[in-house]
Amino acid sequence: MTTRTEIYPEIEPYNTGVLDADSIHRIYFEECGNPKGISLLFVHGGPGGSFEPIDRRYYDPNKWRIILFDQRGCGKSQPFCETNNNTTSHLVSDINHLLNLLGVKRAVLFGGSWGSTLALAFAISKPERVLGLVLRGIFLGTQREIDYFYKDGLNGVGIYFPENWGRYISHVPATHRENPLYYYNERLRENDAASEVFAYELARYEYSMSHLVQMPENEIDRDIRSFPYKAMSIMECHYFLNRSFMPDGYLLGGARILGRIPTSIIQGRYDMACMPVSARFLILHCPILHSTGQLPAIPGLIPVPKKN
Repeated sequence: MTTRTEIYPEIEPYNTGVLDADSIHRIYFEECGNPKGISLLFVHGGPGGSFEPIDRRYYDPNKWRIILFDQRGCGKSQPFCETNNNTTSHLVSDINHLLNLLGVKRAVLFGGSWGSTLALAFAISKPERVLGLVLRGIFLGTQREIDYFYKDGLNGVGIYFPENWGRYISHVPATHRENPLYYYNERLRENDAASEVFAYELARYEYSMSHLVQMPENEIDRDIRSFPYKAMSIMECHYFLNRSFMPDGYLLGGARILGRIPTSIIQGRYDMACMPVSARFLILHCPILHSTGQLPAIPGLIPVPKKN
C-alpha cells in the first residue's frame, strides 16, 4: 500500500482587484477559498514571475482565505515589466498595503525561491503581521548565491551542468565573461532582434538548471515560449545586478529577530538554483528553528493524502 499526495481541486477567485501602489504601479490581486478563513498570502517567484491558477491549490480552501498577487511589473500588474520604483523595499511595502486594503491584520506567507526571499524580507520588516512562514527552495538574495548561478561557471552551478553553462556563456564575448549577466542585461535593453535571443537564452538557461533530469529540447522550448520570458529575464537582471536591493546578509541577520514565528522549510536536496546550504544557514540563524532542532509544521497546507 502506498500513500499519494495530491493538491486541492481547481478553484476560482471570489474577489479580484487592483491596489494603487504609487503613481506608477497598480498591483493585481485575487482572493479565493474561505472568506472567513485564516489569511494566507502566496508570494510568487522570479523576480519577474507571476502567480498561476495552480497556485490556488496548495491549501485547504475550507480553512484558508487565500490571497494571491502579482508583484510590480509582473503578470497582470501594470505597467508590465516596469523597473522604475521596483525594488525589494517597494515590494515589501506593497504587501503591507495589500493586507491593509483587505483588512488583514496577520497572515501566513507562503513562497518559494524568490518568493521565499520576499516573504522573509517582509517578515523581518513587519514581524507583527506574520502568523507563519512556509518557505520552499530558500534563496537569501546574497551575492554568493547570484554569482554561483550566473557568474562563477565551473566553480558554481556549471559544475553539475557544464553543457547548460556552456550554452549560456557562448553568447558572451570573451572580453565580457567576468560577469556574463551584465552583458545579457546590456543586450536585453536593446530593442532589436538580438534582444529577443538573449531574453530567450537567459530564460532557457535558468529553466534548464531547474530540472535535475534534463528535458528534451523541444519540451524546454515549448515551456519557455508559454510564458513572457523576456519580462522575467529583464526583471532578474534588474534585481540580481543590484544585489536584490538588500545589503549582503540582510536576511540572515534579520532572521534573528523573527522570534517565535512558526516556520516550515521545504528544500530539495538536489535543487540547482536554490542551494540547500542557504536553507541550512537560515535554520541556524532563525531562533525557532535552531532552538527546536526541527521544522515545525503548519497544518492544513498542501497534503491531501490518498491511499491506493
